[in-house]
Amino acid sequence: MTRRNCLARFALSCACVVAVLKHAGGLPAAPDADPIGPGTDRLRIIVETDAGGDPDDEQSMVRFLLYVNEWDVEGIIATRPVARDGENLNTERTGLGILRRMLNAYEECYPYLRQHDEKFPPPDFLREKTVAGYDGDAGVSLI
Repeated sequence: MTRRNCLARFALSCACVVAVLKHAGGLPAAPDADPIGPGTDRLRIIVETDAGGDPDDEQSMVRFLLYVNEWDVEGIIATRPVARDGENLNTERTGLGILRRMLNAYEECYPYLRQHDEKFPPPDFLREKTVAGYDGDAGVSLI
C-alpha cells in the first residue's frame, strides 16, 4: 500500500474537542502514560469527539491521529451513541465503532508514520485509551 493510499484510507473520516492538560508544576507524566517513556515534556490530553455527527467531526479526528505523536494521550472519548442519519454516511453507526475503525486504519499506517517520528504511539496503546462516553446501547450520555 502506498503512503498516499494509506493516508486516504486512513481518512475514514470525527469532530474532536481537545482538552489540553499541562503538567502541573512540571510534574512528570504517569509512568505508564507515555509509551515513549516517562519524563518527556509533552502535553497530556484527553480528546472528546462526537464521531458520527457531522462528517467534519471524523475528519478532525483523522487530523488529530496524524499529529498524535505530539501529545501524551490520556484518553479518547466517543460521545455519540448513534450516528446522525442522512448526514453521516459512515457504515459504522456508533461513535465508538467509528473510532475503532479509525484506529484500525491508523494501525495500517503506523509503520509509515513511525518512519517519520518514533513518538507515534502504538495502535493498541490508543485502543486502550478509547472509551464510550455513553451508556452502551442505551444512548445515555455520561459526559
